[in-house]
Amino acid sequence: MKVLLLSPLHLQTGNNTSSQRIRNYLETDGHVVDLQDCYQFQSSKQFEDHVTTSQPDCVLAVHAYRSGLYLQACSLPIILVFGGTDLNEHFKCKDKMAVMTTVVHKAKFLLAFSKPMYEQAVHLWPDVIGRLILQPQAVKTSPDVSFSFIGHLQDICCDIRQDSEIFLLLAGLRPVKDVLYLCQVFSEWHQEENTVHLVLAGPDLDTTYTTNVKQIVNGLSGVHLLPELSLGHAHAAIQQSFALLNSSLSEGMSSTILEAMNLEVPVLARGIAGNKAIISHEETGLLFNTPQEFIHYAKLLREDECFRKRIIHNAKHYLTANHSTENERANYCRVVAKITDCTE
Repeated sequence: MKVLLLSPLHLQTGNNTSSQRIRNYLETDGHVVDLQDCYQFQSSKQFEDHVTTSQPDCVLAVHAYRSGLYLQACSLPIILVFGGTDLNEHFKCKDKMAVMTTVVHKAKFLLAFSKPMYEQAVHLWPDVIGRLILQPQAVKTSPDVSFSFIGHLQDICCDIRQDSEIFLLLAGLRPVKDVLYLCQVFSEWHQEENTVHLVLAGPDLDTTYTTNVKQIVNGLSGVHLLPELSLGHAHAAIQQSFALLNSSLSEGMSSTILEAMNLEVPVLARGIAGNKAIISHEETGLLFNTPQEFIHYAKLLREDECFRKRIIHNAKHYLTANHSTENERANYCRVVAKITDCTE
């Protein structure tokens, strides 16, 4: 089979890392994969021209809206993987919902990463039952061992000492990630304890929002904004940080949280449905509902080393039991094989 894998491929996003992993699975299984960034296409006509040239047997598309924009008239068999913001945010817009509904109805199979995503898909499109598969994301990490995160920060931020404790938030800069949520309280904490620093890093996915983030962060001591990191550097940055943060307003299933669990770094995350699907509070991570709760749990992690080690151990055990690459590989290859059966 030749599979056109269509996905949003911004470097430091979960959709990108998931798509790279899926491509590797399918290629290992003997398929030819044409991985394309949906953002590169300026029109449906341009996408159709690519299909004519590439001549794939099927399309595996990640994100019902962003990739779905180009699939409404597609005659090829479609496997649709929900991305997160499609189910959590884009359905609120009538025009975006119309695009997604068309593609959902066309898809032969659909995959959702978590139970809340699965249930939301059924709520929005009850007829997907029978075609919808619950497939938790797996995770692979490959930290660049030559990369010094503290050294990188010191090159940019002169006030970061070698013994600083970094709280890292990796996210594309757009409103749904709400990266400013913790910045003010963290800056106030930094003024009390100058070894704690909050580092935000990610690509500019919304110019207006990014401009606002830069203006606010520039006025806050102990809070730093970096451009996106390569995957190897991002994984090394997680590994060398004291904790990973997630302050999103909504999530499908955060690849970055799973990566931190795999790299044995504790996670503090906002108590939203997508995060609660993979984090058990005070067992595999810490969930907060206010900035003040975040500060409380961040200080607890620093003060109680046994508690921190238990969180790390439990998270690693949870990840191994529930997010295996073997199961993910088998299920994606099985779905593509089923598409082959459907086309014969």
